[in-house]
Amino acid sequence: MRSELDTIDHVLRGALNTILLNLQLLSTSLERDELARPLIDRASTELKRIATALLPSALHIVGLEIKERRRVDLGQLVEQARADRGLERAVSAPGPGPSVVGDPELLATALAHLVSNAVAATPPEAPAPQIAIDASAAGAVALVVRNACAGAAPPLTADGTPAARGHLGGLATVMRIARLHGGALTFERRDRELIARLSIPAAPAGGPAEGTVSPAVEGSRARP
Repeated sequence: MRSELDTIDHVLRGALNTILLNLQLLSTSLERDELARPLIDRASTELKRIATALLPSALHIVGLEIKERRRVDLGQLVEQARADRGLERAVSAPGPGPSVVGDPELLATALAHLVSNAVAATPPEAPAPQIAIDASAAGAVALVVRNACAGAAPPLTADGTPAARGHLGGLATVMRIARLHGGALTFERRDRELIARLSIPAAPAGGPAEGTVSPAVEGSRARP
């Protein structure tokens, strides 16, 4: 899968760069056209963004796959995310939390993206984002990340994701990881608060033979 995606990345990037070059040549012949110049500049900017940022990110997301399935303690995963971001720890004493069966590195990456997005969207004067575990739904466990917003919480699009741009790559990564684990990523607006909920099927009683493992693995942190 990885080699095929790298090939697609190379081919599409070459085609986009060719289009960009043609736009640059066209712009030289329309230098004095006041209407055409802004349109060409806008198209060039968007093509650069697609070729250098969106395309590689999209191919990386599509290429994500589960490398191992283990019993993962979500309590440990949450505490690791809090420690990585310097967030306040849970008031209750640390202990085993609800478990799911999945790839510990991917789950840690998903939570890291949600926390990073929440931190970036939180105004300086507002309380820090909160991370919690919700095991109230039958057969499922949810990682819940909530943050205050500057002004009203951003509107949600038709598919239920925040309409504000800037962290769509991270959210798409979380969606992919959720689907790989048979779960879903949903959002809820509450006045000036945005709540992200990553729901995953709960581990069956007894779980896999490997036992519980710590989700703190190298490379699990979200990219800036």
